Amino acid sequence: MFRDEGLDIRAIKAVGSIDIKKDERAIVELSNSLSVPFYTFTKDELKKVEGEFNESDFVKETVGVGNVCERAVLIQCDKLILKKTAKDGMTVAIGRS
Repeated sequence: MFRDEGLDIRAIKAVGSIDIKKDERAIVELSNSLSVPFYTFTKDELKKVEGEFNESDFVKETVGVGNVCERAVLIQCDKLILKKTAKDGMTVAIGRS
């Protein structure tokens, strides 16, 4: 997915998600394989991020906030360069500082 956007995977500086995913094996392994930190945020921290997001009713019912990936990016980065994208059972957004 990163390469599809013409981005160098070595440019990834961090991975982020909601705190209930802190032990999710795939995310932990991704951050370890990239040698980057994995930051997690509470639903309240994510809710504070302002903007127009592609919300999911299912995600909102499950974790308490309708969009995790774009909000997690914007806590860490200045600009969202790839909005929420779903592929192979995962949802990703990419930002740039």
